[in-house]
Amino acid sequence: MHKIVIEEKLVNNIPLNEYYDENSAGYKGLVFVQHGFTSNKERGTDFLGIKLARKGFFVVSIDAYKHGRRMKEPFISGKEYEKFFDIFTVVKRTARDIERLFKKEYANAYSTYDMVGISMGGMIAFYLTTISSSIANVVPVISAPDFFQMSLDTFSGELEKFQEYVYKKRRYIERISPAKHVDQMRFQNMFIMNTSRDEMVSYKIAEDFYKREQLPNTKFKLYDDTHTVNRDMQEDLIDFLLGE
Repeated sequence: MHKIVIEEKLVNNIPLNEYYDENSAGYKGLVFVQHGFTSNKERGTDFLGIKLARKGFFVVSIDAYKHGRRMKEPFISGKEYEKFFDIFTVVKRTARDIERLFKKEYANAYSTYDMVGISMGGMIAFYLTTISSSIANVVPVISAPDFFQMSLDTFSGELEKFQEYVYKKRRYIERISPAKHVDQMRFQNMFIMNTSRDEMVSYKIAEDFYKREQLPNTKFKLYDDTHTVNRDMQEDLIDFLLGE
């Protein structure tokens, strides 16, 4: 019988939740699950953390930098475009937090880890492959690896006037963009998941990357939905991590 424990901790000043089956004799692997923009470790990833724990994984979800219990401006009272402008700092810092946590807290028990990221968490997952040599399976969900193109798409419509800022920051954005550093990407298997009616992130950015780079042990799948992680996506994600 599954008895799933959700244990909240503060490790190296990073708030995190651990999800695991208390009655398990041994775990199938370590999975980090990362939430999206303006969300937190509970609201953004509980549903996946619990499902993966029931399947036998040991799951860790952290509050992204400036999110959740470590909320900071501009995510408290800033305007929406100010939050978007800061997303690259959040992505870089959170990815490095995950890598440090793995090395300091979990590497004695696990030689590698799986990385699942949703939306902004997907950006973190993509970026992690360029700074870590410890990732086994990586699943970026409703996200994209070309951070500059993704920024231009995000700033369309009512935020179009802020595209000038994106162009000014282009050098910095592309410096951390995985699409510009494919030679640095390290992982065993990748599953890129996007949705065809995504109103936030165009699936074409990830699909073009997938077709252009043809990275080994990588697959791409498009689902008929909006900016969400539906049941079919969750089931496919779990099957992928289980190797099925």
